[in-house]
Amino acid sequence: MSQPEYLQDCFRLRRSTAVCDEGPEILMRPGVLTVRYDMESNNGREWTTIEFIGAVALLVTPEFATKAIATEAYSKIAIVLNSMWMAMMVGAEGRLASDLKHFVVFFDHYGSVEVIARAYEVQE
Repeated sequence: MSQPEYLQDCFRLRRSTAVCDEGPEILMRPGVLTVRYDMESNNGREWTTIEFIGAVALLVTPEFATKAIATEAYSKIAIVLNSMWMAMMVGAEGRLASDLKHFVVFFDHYGSVEVIARAYEVQE
């Protein structure tokens, strides 16, 4: 029997993922997946950009179907440890590159964005 999935917090986002008006927006280019989301402030609309470097897979799940574990990644970037999704994504050699991780971010009223990638960078 496999171990249950659990989250490891990576980065607390300064802007909440609960109050997006126009986001999240997702753009996937070869090797980089960009997620942007907005928040209204006293200075007008402000955007946070998360770039997932070395991205090889994307899973977007609407809020009503999001797993409970993904909702724990509210306003933060987390890694899913013992990921069932990564276990299913084995390559031709029977494994994924060892530096890949399963990241997740949850957006209230939208759902979860999950990415298999090497790393992330945040611009707030």
